[in-house]
Amino acid sequence: MNYNEKYSFSNIECNAHLLRDLQKISDNLKEHEWAEKMKGLINNTYKEREKAISEVKEIFTDEEIENFFKKFNKIVLEGIASNKEEDSYYGNEERKFNKHY
Repeated sequence: MNYNEKYSFSNIECNAHLLRDLQKISDNLKEHEWAEKMKGLINNTYKEREKAISEVKEIFTDEEIENFFKKFNKIVLEGIASNKEEDSYYGNEERKFNKHY
C-alpha cells in the first residue's frame, strides 16, 4: 500500500512486511529454500543501498539493477516451482506471495 503520493505504484509491499512473510514461509516450509534466498537478496541489496548512500551515490548502476533483477527473477521462478504441489495453509500463503510477482 502506498502512503506517499510521490510514488505511482498501484500495489507495493514494504520490505519489512515482505521479509516477515518470507520468514514465515522459511520457518514453516523448510524445504522451500527460495524464501531464504529472497531474504538474502533483499537484505544484501539494502546493505548495498546503505553503503551507496554513505558514499554519496544517488542511484545503482544499470548493471547493478540488471543483476538484481536476474537474481530476483531466478528466485521467484524457484518459488513458483516449489509451491505448485504444496497443499497446506502455508503453501497457500506462499502461493499468494508468488501471485504478486
